[in-house]
Amino acid sequence: MNTADLGLPVRVPSTALFTDQYELTMLQAALKAGTAGRHSVFEVFTRRLPEGRRYGVVAGTGRVLDAVENFRFDPDVLGFLAERKIVDQSDVNAAMRAAAAVGDDRLQKMATGRISPESFTHGSSRERTQWFQTGLNSTDISACDTFSR
Repeated sequence: MNTADLGLPVRVPSTALFTDQYELTMLQAALKAGTAGRHSVFEVFTRRLPEGRRYGVVAGTGRVLDAVENFRFDPDVLGFLAERKIVDQSDVNAAMRAAAAVGDDRLQKMATGRISPESFTHGSSRERTQWFQTGLNSTDISACDTFSR
C-alpha cells in the first residue's frame, strides 16, 4: 500500500532510477529514432537463482506494484539524467511533439477533414501537451488526473 493511501504526509521518492542506466540510454535512443511510442512490455525478474536451485518462488509482489506506482520522471530525476546526458531537452521536446501528434483534434482532422470536440476520448493536441508538461513539472501523481478536471 502506498503511503498516500494511508493518508500519511510522506512523499515517496520516484523509483525511476532503480532501473539500469542502460535501459534509460536505450529509451533515449528510441526517442531519437522515433520508436519510443511503440507498445512495451514490463518485466520483473531476478538475474539468477541461488546456486543449486532450479526454480524460484515469487513473493513480495505488493512491493513491486508500489515501485511501479512510484515510477515517474519528476524534476529531480530528470535533472540527474540530464547531468549525465542520458535524457536531454531534445528528448523532452520530442515527447511534447509526440503528445501533440496524437491529439484527438489532429487525428480527426487527418481522418475526416473536420474536428468534433464532443467525441474526443483522449484530449486535444493542446490538452495532451499541457498534461504532459504538468506531469513533467509535478511530483504529485494526482496532478496528472485529467479525467476529473
